[in-house]
Amino acid sequence: MLKAMSKIIGILLFFLVLIVGVSFSSLNSGPVAVNYYIGTVQLPLSVVMVSAFGLGVICAFLVLLLRGLSQRWQLAQLRREVARKSAELEQARNLPEKSTA
Repeated sequence: MLKAMSKIIGILLFFLVLIVGVSFSSLNSGPVAVNYYIGTVQLPLSVVMVSAFGLGVICAFLVLLLRGLSQRWQLAQLRREVARKSAELEQARNLPEKSTA
């Protein structure tokens, strides 16, 4: 029951975003000049805004990916250190006791 409700809510949310996107595109259909280093191109404002948003999402994904890889590397390094320390501790526990008499 709950799964069906969440699926219906997801479909409704999708259509809501689609309707908002279409209305946004129709309201911002005027051409704008995009100047870049090599030249200039005329594009609809909505295309420029969606492209900028998409580029931002891609950049954020790459930053999170690099951060995640860095954390995985650090975690592996710390696990190796814990294993090394555990082996050292086990070795120290197995040493014969010295008598002080």
